[in-house]
Amino acid sequence: LVIEHGRAVTTEEWIPRARDGHRGLYLTTKTPVVSPGGELIGVLGVARDITELRAVQRALTRRIREQRCLHAAFRATEDVARPLDETLREVVDLLVAGSHSPELAAACLDWDGVRHASPGWRDDAQAISAPVRASGREGRLRIARLAAPPGADAPPFSDEERELLEAIAARVGSTLERRAIVAQATQREEIFRAIVAQATAAITLVDVETLGFVEFNDTAAGQLGYTREEFARLRLTDVQADADEPTVRERIREHVASGSGSFDARRRRRDGSTLEVRISMKVLRLQGREYLSLIWTDETARRRQEAELEAHRHHLEELVRLRTEELE
Repeated sequence: LVIEHGRAVTTEEWIPRARDGHRGLYLTTKTPVVSPGGELIGVLGVARDITELRAVQRALTRRIREQRCLHAAFRATEDVARPLDETLREVVDLLVAGSHSPELAAACLDWDGVRHASPGWRDDAQAISAPVRASGREGRLRIARLAAPPGADAPPFSDEERELLEAIAARVGSTLERRAIVAQATQREEIFRAIVAQATAAITLVDVETLGFVEFNDTAAGQLGYTREEFARLRLTDVQADADEPTVRERIREHVASGSGSFDARRRRRDGSTLEVRISMKVLRLQGREYLSLIWTDETARRRQEAELEAHRHHLEELVRLRTEELE
């Protein structure tokens, strides 16, 4: 090439050392040497051993690939609402991509009786594995070498590959645990919402600072003649018939100090009419904010009946008194 091109040529070459026969990677530069008349006299060769430099560069490239793989696995498992099969399959593919020789690797994850495997997976291939543990169950994440890696003396798997496998297996386990917790919480919330929605009492959660209704059941809105959309825009003072806002806030401060209690109040309906209600109250502190859990029942009809019975009793007592006076 030097003679053909008539200029210096730089290449990388594997060259055995004469003293021990060990092969090293050298960066060689061959420069043509010519006479004053332009005749080629010879070739000047200079070589520099870059074996260690290239090994460091390859190791750095592998570390970067492993870190990218680990970060990608964390991102892939972050969304607990994503379909589980889709998430686990991506993790398997990322593990293959993060191995030292992706073109020679395959991976699989066995969990809950289902196998998620990358293309080319073989059970008889040489592999390493790590346990995936969550919710008292155990699965297994494995990576296999489908063919021998370059270099006869190189081990099939490096320590770094084992560490990467264990880190991803631990991440998958924590993700599965988190998914189980979220699923249980979602189930409990659905059950709670079903119970609250069917309750005959009005149930509300009021923000102490804004007095807005944060949560409420259908009974709370329907009892006062509102749709859910309308009721969601209201504040406690909008339905309080027997006190203005300063009075309401003063009462709330007293309730917050006591923590809980029961009392009578009047609620204003959408049409302007009022209801006599009995309220059970409890203070809740959630994520640094204070709320009032207010549960009230409509006492209007009962109190009207009690008033009618009381009036009737007084009427009877008056009749008895008058009759007694006549007899005397």
